[in-house]
Amino acid sequence: MPQQQRPNLSPLLFFLLISLAPIASAQPGNEGRIVHGMVNALQERIAEVSRRIEDNPRDAQLYAARGSLYIDLYRALYESYYRHFYGTKPPELEVAAIATKAIADFDKAIKISPSAELHYNRAEMYEVRWASTARAMRYGVWEDLTRSPNDSWTLLTRPATEKLELAAFGKLVTDPDFTSAARDYAEALRHNKEPELSKEIHAKFARLYLSRTRAIPFSLPSIRKIVNEPNQHGYSVWADFDSALEHLSKSDGPNEAKLPEQECLWSCLKGVSRSLAYYEKAMLAIGYKRYAEALDALNESEKYFDPERYNLFYTPCWLYSERSKLHVLMGNFDAAIADASRDNPNWKGTICSRAYEPRGDAYFNKGNWQAAIADYTATLGDPSLYPSNNVYKHRALAYLRLGETEKALADLDYYINHDAGPRKPEDYHLRAQLYRKIGKEDLALADEQMESIAKVETVLVLGEIKMPDGVPYDRMKVWVRFVDATDPKKGLWTTVGDDRRFITSYEKGRSFTIQVSQEGMKDGRPVQLFGKSQKLTANGTVGPITITLDQIARKK
Repeated sequence: MPQQQRPNLSPLLFFLLISLAPIASAQPGNEGRIVHGMVNALQERIAEVSRRIEDNPRDAQLYAARGSLYIDLYRALYESYYRHFYGTKPPELEVAAIATKAIADFDKAIKISPSAELHYNRAEMYEVRWASTARAMRYGVWEDLTRSPNDSWTLLTRPATEKLELAAFGKLVTDPDFTSAARDYAEALRHNKEPELSKEIHAKFARLYLSRTRAIPFSLPSIRKIVNEPNQHGYSVWADFDSALEHLSKSDGPNEAKLPEQECLWSCLKGVSRSLAYYEKAMLAIGYKRYAEALDALNESEKYFDPERYNLFYTPCWLYSERSKLHVLMGNFDAAIADASRDNPNWKGTICSRAYEPRGDAYFNKGNWQAAIADYTATLGDPSLYPSNNVYKHRALAYLRLGETEKALADLDYYINHDAGPRKPEDYHLRAQLYRKIGKEDLALADEQMESIAKVETVLVLGEIKMPDGVPYDRMKVWVRFVDATDPKKGLWTTVGDDRRFITSYEKGRSFTIQVSQEGMKDGRPVQLFGKSQKLTANGTVGPITITLDQIARKK
């Protein structure tokens, strides 16, 4: 069957370019007038073609021409330099509205005379509409679900959101516009006979798959789990990366570089990048402890890295420092040192400052304590790196190996006092040994006691106090005591906030009651208020429970 001729759109587009030439020549500072002029000219051309369609409703070229004008309208409003100067857009100029009109026109043109170019153009508009949906989800449902409450009480007591998360995920990965865009890109490749156009289509096909990997909120545990295992939607984030990389292998650098990102916040790498796609896959694989896959991806990222195309968060410095960290995790310490020691391209003769910590870890694991200390000190000396608190512990251990007890103690002390996580028994044990080594027996004994406490597994207990009518709450006069059921002398006191709520922890498996008391005034006379919980057992998070101060004793 002979290949059907694609509609010739050049006369219309040529006329459009001529009509916009006087506007485009305006002086800087008139950006708003320029973009409004561009949009008005396009709308006039769309109206003109619409009138011609009324007279020729079976003309595929006219539908294709109007669809292409809608694409130009979208680009003027959302991809051009002048896009920020238009101002508030009416509903008919929103992304979805423009894309929907373009898709409808290409539908009609394809039914009359299908071609690679028509499928390609329709695929772009499906992708645009998909990106609009993904963006709305990012700043809508995903933002709501990932937003952390400002207080611990709300965080611990809010209803589970897993069902909402999984429902939103299902909507994202089964979006019909994504499916339609993929199908049309595939059809465009099937119809196309031009090698250069094929490269362009493959680049955009890759962008489509990458955009979906970037739209997934991996910070949500339920989402992070489902994308890495078989699921009802048949979705795999690894399959998306593989599809993107397969298409990029059939494109080339120039076609990758000229593509605008469908979703970009700031400091974006212009276009898509085979190297960056491998890098993003590697970073995700590391998070799942798929280290071998991550290393392969980072090696490929290095292979295809273009020194002319990078952004703030993707440079040779980032690539080699991340691969150095990965080598440490895999026990490849010499390779980690080699990657971390590469010259910083921006300052010859120096290494990337992000690489000091992984190189320090590699030196530490090889027993080169002096070199490890030097790198850890360099890391801590650059606050812009936001070094992890673990650097202090690692440097303390290195100092200890060299017999520098005082320095080791100073670093370990800082680490324990600033660690955001639960206190570890082994850290108290080590500090107790160091205190004893320098003759501070009282501090050593205190840390050994803390070591014993830290070994105890605990659960959270949440409670709130209810006051009787007519008696104000006063946090300065209230006390809360936990009384152990087995050993009543084993009491635990906790504080209460201005909101009459308390959050504390109790040893897992033990039973207890909570006793609450407050001094106050009732009917103008001083009273002592009491309240008590029923017997509770700390098998899991306890509460939230309400304790009413319903027992009143008048004070003499």
